[in-house]
Amino acid sequence: MKYCSDFVVADKVMLENNFFRLALKSKSKLPSIIPGQFVQVLTTENNGNNLRLPISINDICEKNNIIYLLIQIIGEGTRTLSRVEIGERVNMIYPLGNGFDIAGDKVLFVGGGVGIAPFLHLAKAYHNNGIKPDVLIGARTDKHLLLLDEFKPYAELHITTEDGSMGTKGFVTAHPIFNTKFDRIYSCGPTPMMKVVADKAKQHNIPCWVSLEERMACGIGACLCCVVMTNEGHKCTCTDGTVFNAADLTDF
Repeated sequence: MKYCSDFVVADKVMLENNFFRLALKSKSKLPSIIPGQFVQVLTTENNGNNLRLPISINDICEKNNIIYLLIQIIGEGTRTLSRVEIGERVNMIYPLGNGFDIAGDKVLFVGGGVGIAPFLHLAKAYHNNGIKPDVLIGARTDKHLLLLDEFKPYAELHITTEDGSMGTKGFVTAHPIFNTKFDRIYSCGPTPMMKVVADKAKQHNIPCWVSLEERMACGIGACLCCVVMTNEGHKCTCTDGTVFNAADLTDF
């Protein structure tokens, strides 16, 4: 079931390199939210844009009815959202899309940039099942790495930076961890990165799921602007995804 309601900004943390994190509190009990699902955030009142912003759910706090969003400022909508103050209201439609399955005893998450956003909630879900996942995070420099301290209690972290300022130097897709046998691999980030991850998984006969970053306007499958081609025909990223088995995508 989908909901449309106002949330109160409980906290806002501005991070480096145009990233910020919002804690949005509901006055009602949160419904069940699967890691990998997303919200559609309304910013119309501030910038005149008629479209909501699709944003991955970074984490939740069931006890306090809080949804956390990790956001990169890349346009007027996200810039407007970065200006909200604690105590203000933000309207969201949630939870949307299909998320990640929680399965397998040895799993790897591969995230690039803001693509790490859904993996904190996912790592906690695995941790609650007694499994500590491996999480591989790639960034340009150490200044672009996000929420490392948040991940550490729940995951085995592996870091790559293109300039070698932290972790292994190079692209995230060149990390030697891909030589390890996993039950499954999950990836979220730039499409070229996810395609390489999916190819590496295929070479090692490991199932791989990817969270696509298609343009989404409505979030409910009505506008058809986020359609992708699969082995079963066209599907909407917002309703049939955003998480897909990479083997089902014709472009992967």
